[in-house]
Amino acid sequence: MSFTWTAKDARRSRAYTCKLIEMAEEGLIDWESLARDALGWMSEDEVKQFARRNDYIQDEPEDDDE
Repeated sequence: MSFTWTAKDARRSRAYTCKLIEMAEEGLIDWESLARDALGWMSEDEVKQFARRNDYIQDEPEDDDE
């Protein structure tokens, strides 16, 4: 059995993601606010994982003082 994933399937499974992207692309919300709100919603560990996985921040040595 084979299943072909379509853009319609992606929109259905990520309805809120697609809606927020549409709103930002249409100028109804701005990208900077969306990014700040999303980062604020995630835990620090999730932000760290996101930043590393997307190569925004390279692995840095841990601070011993923390």
